[in-house]
Amino acid sequence: MTAPGENAYLPGFFSRTIPLATLFGIKLRISISILALFAALAIHAAYTSFSAGRGGIFEHMALLLLVLALFVCMFLHELGHALLAALRGFRPHMIALSFVGMTSFERKDARPADEWLIAMGGPLVNLLLGAGILSFVHAPDSGHVIDGWYVPTHTTPVGLAWWIGAANLAIAVFNMLPLFPLDGSRVALGMLSGMFARRQAMRAVLIWSIVCGAGIVIAVAGMLFTGGFEANALHIVLLVLAWVTMSASVRAFAAMRVDGHSA
Repeated sequence: MTAPGENAYLPGFFSRTIPLATLFGIKLRISISILALFAALAIHAAYTSFSAGRGGIFEHMALLLLVLALFVCMFLHELGHALLAALRGFRPHMIALSFVGMTSFERKDARPADEWLIAMGGPLVNLLLGAGILSFVHAPDSGHVIDGWYVPTHTTPVGLAWWIGAANLAIAVFNMLPLFPLDGSRVALGMLSGMFARRQAMRAVLIWSIVCGAGIVIAVAGMLFTGGFEANALHIVLLVLAWVTMSASVRAFAAMRVDGHSA
């Protein structure tokens, strides 16, 4: 995500961040939701390792290692935005790492083309990482089937590397969806702003995001409750992300109406 202030539209637990470090004059912050996730996974890995009494430490720590690796990829994603912003002549001043990352930069004199080009910087990094890893690592033979889909294991070094590569491609595709506050919404907003007034373009993006987010929440929740498919981590993550997108869009749309920006 590549615009100042959008993190404020996320639900409270996801928007609260604490200082982490300063790198090249850019302030780095991390969400308490990410720290909570790391803590929960570490406790789960330790409990599983001691209670099971079998399997190597790598097997029990694999999920935590995967999340840590994706955290690094998320940081590189935001650095992609920061680099594109700097190349376009805008000084990035803050990166917030959460379930929906954010790179803030000075938008004075920014043109629509600047906005969508900078927004594409993060997904491009994930696309290159994912394609690079998967060009050398193939899916392991071991795995299991979920809802008719073969899911490779992540509890071996090769499987973990494959998951990191595949997850980077998924992050790139997901972030390019035109749903606020994802990068795709910034690309759509930048392009629409070149054809319509910015307030009208923003209103259209937010309405689209609300409708799509609500549709995904209803569809996934309905399938889970009616037994349409078995609940797993992927479905839960999809449900949470759709809810966060819808909630952020509703908050941003309400702020536009309060400020008298609605059309």
